[in-house]
Amino acid sequence: MKLAHLWIQHRTMHLNTIFTYLCEGFDVFPGARVEVSFNRQRIVGFVAKVEETNVSQDEWEKANGYKLISI
Repeated sequence: MKLAHLWIQHRTMHLNTIFTYLCEGFDVFPGARVEVSFNRQRIVGFVAKVEETNVSQDEWEKANGYKLISI
């Protein structure tokens, strides 16, 4: 499973945390701009890190407490 860790750009929310999205089938790299769903909107995120993991999506979601969505 391939994950992208993103900084989210939002007009009114001043976010200082990284959000994780699935990026299977996408060629992303650190520094790239991507459009993602966030808080029922399509907004711009910046890739901070890309990670490959052998953990299944279900296992990852149970361990981290939220559902992953795709870029």
